[in-house]
Amino acid sequence: MLDIKRNCFIIFIILLIFNACDKNTEIVDKKIKVDMNTKGGVPNKIVFTSINSNEEGFNSIKSNKADLLLINSESFNYKENSKIDVYKTPVLWSLLINPANTTDFNPFSNREIRFALNSLINREHIVKDILKDEGVINFSSSIINTPNAWRLEIADNFLGLSNSGNEKDAITIINNLLINISNSSENRGKLFKKNDKWYFNNKLINIKLAFDKNSVSEKNFIDYFGKTLEKIGFSVEKQGLSSEEAQNIIYNTNPTENKWSIYLEKNKEASSGHDKLETVLKSRTTLYNNMPGWGNKNWWNYENNESKMLGEKLLLGKIKNSNEYWDTLKSIEKIGFEEAIRINLVSTYELNFSNKKNLNEKLIYDLQKGINGVSLENAYTKNGDLNVLVNKINFSNKSWQFFNNYSRITESDNLIFSLLFNKEIFNSPYGQRIEKGITVLSTLLNPKFEQTNGVTNSVSGGEVVSNSPISKNSIGAVESTYKFNFGVWHHGREVKYTDYLYAESFRKEYLQSNISYYSEFFSKVDSKYNNDGTLTTWSNNYFPFEGLNNIGVFPSLNISNNPNTSIVIPWEIVEAIKFNNSNSINEFNFLDKNNSVNIKNNLQKMINEKYIPKELIGKISLNEVIENYKLAIKFIEKYHHIIIGNGPYILKFIGKDSLELEAIRDKRYFDEKGKWADLFRGARLKISSVTIPESAETGRPLDITINTSQLNFPIDSKSESRLGTITATFVNQKEEIIYNAINVDNGIFIVNIPEELSSSLYGEYYVVITASLDGKYYDNSIHKISFK
Repeated sequence: MLDIKRNCFIIFIILLIFNACDKNTEIVDKKIKVDMNTKGGVPNKIVFTSINSNEEGFNSIKSNKADLLLINSESFNYKENSKIDVYKTPVLWSLLINPANTTDFNPFSNREIRFALNSLINREHIVKDILKDEGVINFSSSIINTPNAWRLEIADNFLGLSNSGNEKDAITIINNLLINISNSSENRGKLFKKNDKWYFNNKLINIKLAFDKNSVSEKNFIDYFGKTLEKIGFSVEKQGLSSEEAQNIIYNTNPTENKWSIYLEKNKEASSGHDKLETVLKSRTTLYNNMPGWGNKNWWNYENNESKMLGEKLLLGKIKNSNEYWDTLKSIEKIGFEEAIRINLVSTYELNFSNKKNLNEKLIYDLQKGINGVSLENAYTKNGDLNVLVNKINFSNKSWQFFNNYSRITESDNLIFSLLFNKEIFNSPYGQRIEKGITVLSTLLNPKFEQTNGVTNSVSGGEVVSNSPISKNSIGAVESTYKFNFGVWHHGREVKYTDYLYAESFRKEYLQSNISYYSEFFSKVDSKYNNDGTLTTWSNNYFPFEGLNNIGVFPSLNISNNPNTSIVIPWEIVEAIKFNNSNSINEFNFLDKNNSVNIKNNLQKMINEKYIPKELIGKISLNEVIENYKLAIKFIEKYHHIIIGNGPYILKFIGKDSLELEAIRDKRYFDEKGKWADLFRGARLKISSVTIPESAETGRPLDITINTSQLNFPIDSKSESRLGTITATFVNQKEEIIYNAINVDNGIFIVNIPEELSSSLYGEYYVVITASLDGKYYDNSIHKISFK
């Protein structure tokens, strides 16, 4: 059972962090003072403006016409410019393969041909000659040097692929596979090679390579990769696309239409969390509808039932301990690696820029995920506003289909959503879960709960007592109690517990088909609203990590069926959409001005009919319902849209080339201005070098020397320190052995393995050096050693 006192202590420490500064004034530095009695985000308004080119945006930043440029501008010589700050965000280059069977012959519908592309590519060449050493080789689905990425990286290393590949062998393997396929009864006489070129039905087999036309390095990679495919005997068509063009072709067409063959996809880390669950499942399974077909029920969809079942096991919390968790996740990674729908290549960097003159300090940002909503919410600009440039967006023509599971969410949209809609719990750059919309009061494992029929059941240590759907007499592994931090909706009424009741009912009715993401309906056993206004849930959604990670199923206002974002809309707007539109709710566009007019009319009809949603009958008065409808109508008349959120910013204006957000200053909003700034500041430990031999003798003492520096976040200044926790984890395919380092000088740590411990080490190991400061993960370094 989880130690209740320890869990409460963790929560208490988080609350202390939030309230560490004086209640009236937060000192950010000598120049900045923020009145903590003011609610909402730091900037009074945030304006997103579309620009036509990287050069236009970069010049606007240099000439003080804007504060922040959110595009990848790799072609500029930014290092020589003293007027800007640079934000490096690691991004993973992957080859996304279209494996669909088409009317024409698709060689990549064959798994072995897809997998052979790993050896066809020289990743060392990409890093050295294409990226000019601005990147590292990255086989796994997680970006190197993010928390626990080494577990996946080492699991992939055991598969034995070479960093430099083997182009000659790969070409031979692929050609032999094609010959075997051509000899099959269905392809005999149709698939053949002539004059070193492969044909199907007398047409050259054409491979369509899609990439970002604005990236010089991507173009250079496609030139290189295209030549290797031509050596096999394929014809190659290079498709240089803008991000919008790519999204329309790759994600918005049925794979069988064969409009693309391979896309050079760029992905950031899915989550800052240590568990890697979202990162792996998004990349390696169909559970987040992030595989070709994208979960669209009318299209061809890639499927792998084995990885899906293992992923559901994790999503539903059907694991007993940390070892089982990582073994399951690594199994999913291995399956996905061998299936080769995504072939990961290298990690490189996306660059964003801010204007030093316009900002009082460098933006707070996540070193792993880059510029996010927290960065913008806490931007201390000289004039109190924040002007952000984004690349080629027509805001007035955008489609925000919040209920649609198949709708792709762009990075810029997600950034905007994070400012408009609050999450109940989110991750800091250090990976901790931070409470926002709710407070976790207690978490218990092995709870006992008496059902209405008098039968009492319990489970121990996270053991699940039944498969989904949960039977009425079973009991979950986790009991959690929550307090709501209600806040206020943008149209002026307070968020209430009835909003949570409605949101859960709506998800059950409209979103339960998406088992892959909304697993709460299969892992929740029961819930109860208590007399003191708190909520207790019993669930089998258990993750074997300490602290808030054991919270089980927590209440949520989320009404979105899209797993890539969190959308919260008040029930009166959702009901007005359903009022005459229940059959096509998934296609509803929240940005369509005509829809706003229709919703306003529906709200008036609901007033006239004294309409109360069935979910809220008996829980809310008619007077309150009518007042809610009137407030929504008033909001629509003022802002001319229906996007009523509960975040720190209100969507004020939508134009063709710009979108404006204004800070909410309502005293009922629960976040003080600048509340999150100190939490997102801190120091991290970085490994500078590791001295470790390539081979050692079993039974002989071994010393490993680690040199570190302290990185002060987010200003990136470095200093030496004797502080920190350093471990060396020896990993082979059977075990993990952890040794602790001791500090011997400023920034110098030594792992000493004496004779009696060294005597148990034999054979090859990967050695993972991990450095952390104050329990905040920052850096690791992987090495190989052989004991004889």
